[in-house]
Amino acid sequence: MTAEYTTADSVGYTSIFVLPQLWGRPWDRDAMNVVHALRPSSVVVTRGEMNSDARCWRVAVYIDSDDRIRWIEQEVEVGLHERENGFDVRGYIESRVNSALSMMLEEWIDRRRVSTSG
Repeated sequence: MTAEYTTADSVGYTSIFVLPQLWGRPWDRDAMNVVHALRPSSVVVTRGEMNSDARCWRVAVYIDSDDRIRWIEQEVEVGLHERENGFDVRGYIESRVNSALSMMLEEWIDRRRVSTSG
């Protein structure tokens, strides 16, 4: 079955987690090169402080005290099919991301268990 795409009658704004492949890695030129693929309107690198001004397509890279990437978010425009606002869409996304990350972690643990038991 192929789902049909229809344009939403209205849009909202939210931020979504992006590029989990970079989480835990150093914030360096290679990471900057990959962030460029998101076509951001601007990039903010922070240890946690952020203004609450929304800038669509801006990317925020959150780093720790060792300049390692904690996570990356991008502010985006989303369609509002049967949703009231962007926050509703973010809740939907986060529930899927948390589920996917849990599955990935379980698979990684299983692989480690197999590689260390042999």
